[in-house]
Amino acid sequence: MKSFLLRFVPFLAVGALCFAWYALRHSEVTEPKEVTSDTSDWSAPRETPLPHFAALTRPEADTDTPVVEIQGDFRETAWPVREFARQRLPLNSDGTLELVEGEHFTWPDEQCTGLHVWVKPTNSPLSHTEHFPLEYRYIGREAFQNGRGSLHAFPEAPPAPEAIVRLRPVPPPVHHWKSPEFVVPPDGKVTAAYGLLRDWALASDGKFIFEMRVGDEVVSGELESAADVTDTWHEVMLDLKRYAGRPVQIECEARAEKETPRQDSVQPFWSLPLVTGAPEPTEPRPNVVFIVLDTLRRDRVHTFGGLRENSPDIDAFSNHAAIFQNAISPATWTTPSHASMFTGALSWQHGAGSWFRGFTLDPHWTTIAELARDQGYLTAAFTEGGSLSGRFGFTQGFQQYSDGPVFEGPRSGVARLTLEEAWGWVHDKAAAPFFLFVQTYEIHAPYCSPAPLGVAYVNPEDGGSNCIEEEDITDEEIGARASRLYDGGVLYTDGELGQFLDRMDQSGLLDNTLVVITSDHGEEFGEHGGYGHTTHIYPELCHVPLIIRPPGGLETGRRIEALVTTRDLHATLAEYVGAPPSRVHADSQSFASLVRGDAQPSYDRPYVFCHLPQRDQDAALETGRDHEYNYYSVITPDLRYMITDHFWTLKQIGALPESTEADEWTEYAFDHRIDPDERQNLADEPGPELSALRTLLFEKIESDGELRHFFGSSESRPLDVSEESLQQMEALGYF
Repeated sequence: MKSFLLRFVPFLAVGALCFAWYALRHSEVTEPKEVTSDTSDWSAPRETPLPHFAALTRPEADTDTPVVEIQGDFRETAWPVREFARQRLPLNSDGTLELVEGEHFTWPDEQCTGLHVWVKPTNSPLSHTEHFPLEYRYIGREAFQNGRGSLHAFPEAPPAPEAIVRLRPVPPPVHHWKSPEFVVPPDGKVTAAYGLLRDWALASDGKFIFEMRVGDEVVSGELESAADVTDTWHEVMLDLKRYAGRPVQIECEARAEKETPRQDSVQPFWSLPLVTGAPEPTEPRPNVVFIVLDTLRRDRVHTFGGLRENSPDIDAFSNHAAIFQNAISPATWTTPSHASMFTGALSWQHGAGSWFRGFTLDPHWTTIAELARDQGYLTAAFTEGGSLSGRFGFTQGFQQYSDGPVFEGPRSGVARLTLEEAWGWVHDKAAAPFFLFVQTYEIHAPYCSPAPLGVAYVNPEDGGSNCIEEEDITDEEIGARASRLYDGGVLYTDGELGQFLDRMDQSGLLDNTLVVITSDHGEEFGEHGGYGHTTHIYPELCHVPLIIRPPGGLETGRRIEALVTTRDLHATLAEYVGAPPSRVHADSQSFASLVRGDAQPSYDRPYVFCHLPQRDQDAALETGRDHEYNYYSVITPDLRYMITDHFWTLKQIGALPESTEADEWTEYAFDHRIDPDERQNLADEPGPELSALRTLLFEKIESDGELRHFFGSSESRPLDVSEESLQQMEALGYF
């Protein structure tokens, strides 16, 4: 069971917390809130064992560590951020906020010097969708008399009668961490990074000293908290060769240069040190490189029947890999689909991406990165944030998780930067078994064709533009242009991926590395009357490319016709990293036997599921009530049954006239043997096979407690979605 604190840390370390909609009605905001806190000593050494690699071993104890974000780069850290549950509190007419010890917070210990208070004024239950300026304040401990303190949050009448508030206790000026004792492996070294978390206002003259020590070896640095210092993690390394075979401990310390009144929110951190060295003389474990090319349609890859040869590097790579002809994504947009691949759970089971269930991936789910980490793998993820931001719980198990650089406007050319960052990490860590996840939105809308390769699909007669936003597709002609630019994005991304794989090959790493290339969903270009991937769950969206190259590669490419679901990558990769079966999601099956080409493969799924949960942002803002519609489908090699409450939801919010017939569940049935493109709905006369599939679908989602409508406030759960994350998701077209 993961610690209570870890449930909140990955996304509490960001710049703004958001609050739920309806669950806290205005009549409830003045009621006392139950608050929890970590009351452990600020400076006490952490009990969490040191991550092990090579000769180190890791006990079967609680291995969870806090995660801190600095400029989109999430790291496991040596000590936690302490923060109290967000609350909705009234603002007085003079702009003051009343805080009561024991009701709104408790002091973790006597070393706290005060509170940092984050205040977001609001008068709407849909506060997470509003773009209020963020206000940050400091209140010293001495300001509290008899447990009560008053913070003058605004210089005059507040912009709203209430505020969403979070409270962070100010730590003492010294932090210290000491690792468990371990024996240094041959060629051992320890790497770590230090940095300042400062997502709030800064002091002008603070300075912090950082030291990491092993025996007589010391590395140090210092950072000033002035606003002109770049926010980043600063990497350091200690060579431990002289200590090979000897027991040692690692000590990390961060301290303020002098004690001054703390009017800022700067906190110093050391990332959790990582020890690497020459591996023991045992059978080597394979590295894993898991690559998701976001929004890549299966039929735009030449290997899978694409008409254009816009994937030459992927095609060449597949010549020595297993090619899955019938891979189905569990969901048709980024957040739920990745959560399913990571955990093995169905998207409606884990709830990630559902606004009604908090949106983030709940920490009680075990991710494939956690399984790899606990087997002694170095773990890192290099993504492009947005709907896959570490703020949404995806950091679980990754010692380093990057949201990538922040881009203004189109992301044209971002894949190169992401893959270069990933290669830099591989180059540094290649001596130890590693698990690497890479994701790029390059192919995602806005549809761009970056130079030099992508411009092959830019038509000069189109005015020379090489980017089209999804929202700008207003007719079939623009849709056709967008489709061509999409292909240009595929060609560009293929070239950048090819360079990454060539580096892996030239370095000899492919001989001991399992490589997975897939997509989280496809894209629609008018095939069923829509564009993008948040309107339907037809084949152009559910069917994805999947290529798996085992260590050393196959002699020739092998095409696998079996129906698979990419959520089973959870169990498949768990088998390759040697994770105990007891920790793998019970309903996730490994298809490693298909990759190996076993005569009697153990993998067998007669049917799989594809799901779309989607929130109607405009309707929520217009009506003051939240709405989420769902598409559910079950798929066999020959058939598909699908249901949705989309039209019922539109009727409830008035988007459809009352006279329009919109049953609670609109149903669709397709027979792929006569209708592979799903144009002919057979739901009115489904026949025995489709009728049986209909029964299976309804029984499955009902047994999971899912057969209900997410409409209004009754199902809503508090959200932890920052303003920055909302803006990134808007840029990706999700609102």
